[in-house]
Amino acid sequence: MSHKKIIYFVYNSPLDLKNGSNTHILEITSHVSKNMSILLFAPLSTSCKKLPNFISYIKVSGSNVSSIFYQLSYQIGLFVKLFSNYIDRKPDVIYERISGWSILPALVAKIFNTPYIAEVNGLLVEELKIDHYPSIYMKICAFNERRNYNYSKKIVCVTSGIKNGLINLYNVPSEKIVVINNGANTDLFYPIDSEAARAKLKLEVSKKYICFVGNLARWQGMEYLIEAAPLILKRCPNLSFLIIGDGLMKSKLIQLTHKFGVFDNFIFTGSVPYDKVPLYINAGNVCVAPFIMERNARIGLSPLKLYEYMACGKPVVASAISGVSEVLELSKGGISVPPENSEALADAIAVLLENDVLSRELGMNGLHYVMINHSWSNIAKKLINVCEDAIVDN
Repeated sequence: MSHKKIIYFVYNSPLDLKNGSNTHILEITSHVSKNMSILLFAPLSTSCKKLPNFISYIKVSGSNVSSIFYQLSYQIGLFVKLFSNYIDRKPDVIYERISGWSILPALVAKIFNTPYIAEVNGLLVEELKIDHYPSIYMKICAFNERRNYNYSKKIVCVTSGIKNGLINLYNVPSEKIVVINNGANTDLFYPIDSEAARAKLKLEVSKKYICFVGNLARWQGMEYLIEAAPLILKRCPNLSFLIIGDGLMKSKLIQLTHKFGVFDNFIFTGSVPYDKVPLYINAGNVCVAPFIMERNARIGLSPLKLYEYMACGKPVVASAISGVSEVLELSKGGISVPPENSEALADAIAVLLENDVLSRELGMNGLHYVMINHSWSNIAKKLINVCEDAIVDN
């Protein structure tokens, strides 16, 4: 009987942050651990939710924050943890969700002749340019990225746009790269009666609701939803907007609601526990993802919110960004609109609010698509296949 393969997952962000990255890594490790032994290496997180018993959480001292000294201390701590655990539990694979300061996991894998797999969720140097980081920082990140890609047996990307970027920017061989999109926790996100969900959340049951879930960051395009609100309210006056999440843009967005005279129609909940998010989605009639072009158009997107909306059987209106529009077209689960166009966004939302039959049809289409293609268990199976291929190739 063959032994259970051991995989080191390296994640360079604190697990107590409430964001899509943490959701992704925790869902993946939980599902992969059903077939492989998992050691999850991540920065020390005092308020992280309890991990499943079958995942060994190796807490690394230091913190992956902007200070160069903290970054270096974290990498040194990570090296010590990786090296010491090798003695007792030599891994079959090292899998890392890479960041700009990812230095040592690939090197450790090379020293011990262990397959190294890099997960890439964006073209980091291109994003740093958009955010105007110092050139020396970008050079360090570019060097680290190139070296990690050279050392890797396989590279996992969440979009085809990222794959094309790696090929064009770093000359990574196409056959080395595997595209695996994000998924949804279909045990947590599933259809619930809308009126029951509203009652639990103490929302007015008779109203209709537009729902957005996510980090309130500039690239989410929330200002276009607020600009669209007066147009939607003209056609559907008994309506509120549920904005689930927090972020740097929150105060500016609240100011915008006052500017457009729609403040009373918006409910900003702030951060909510992850297991409560499905209630808010199910309370909605239509769910939205009005992404902007900058940062998103080149590499495409595979947003968690899109799959979670559809897993709850909700029709989606989203920007026609690469990765998003393809999913909506394949699933027939929503309507794509031109990015940064509040009028088109308003019209698509109003059409769905006015047509219950169409909304229900699109919602069921999306639910069926996610259940077959994008549950985390299916995503984990694809990832396990990549790991096993890397082991064989090694």
